[in-house]
Amino acid sequence: PTGDQVVSEVDKGAEQKKQQVAEDARRVAIEEARLRVEIARAKFGGDETKAQVFVRVRKIISDKLGENENKVNLNSNLSELGPDDSNESLGLNLWEIVILIEEEFDVSISDREAKDELGIHYIEIYYSSIDSCYRRSSSRGSFWSMLGSILGISDSFSIFELNSGRPGYAVRAQNCTVRRFVNFIHKKLYG
Repeated sequence: PTGDQVVSEVDKGAEQKKQQVAEDARRVAIEEARLRVEIARAKFGGDETKAQVFVRVRKIISDKLGENENKVNLNSNLSELGPDDSNESLGLNLWEIVILIEEEFDVSISDREAKDELGIHYIEIYYSSIDSCYRRSSSRGSFWSMLGSILGISDSFSIFELNSGRPGYAVRAQNCTVRRFVNFIHKKLYG
């Protein structure tokens, strides 16, 4: 055989090996997903559809918050998950989680549903109240406490999308658990 033929055969063998590895990885991923659902079924009295919703919701939440999937359980409160102990990014993360879940399950979640069903409260505020509050506080911690008292919020919250003269949002997560997401999405999908 010529050099070109040898190279062609090596390339063909390498391509077949690459396809085999990809197929093996796909099979392993499918089996892992099946096992996750099987394990989760016990938490839902054998209800496979709820277990499937849980596995998908848990994946979204753990990926978005940078949390190990094993630490995300039904009773996990989203305001307590993730590596960041401060609540600065909580609101944006919650908003993004809602959007990711809407996309994953092809559902729409209204602000009212986010509040009533999921425990996520969006409060529109204006920069001037933030600025005034910030100037009166002597430290960052007291700033958040003062802002929370002005807004009537005592639990976890976050401020984002603040631009001078334009509205921003305060977000709080009150009893915003994985279980609430799973039950709500399951009800939307299966009635």
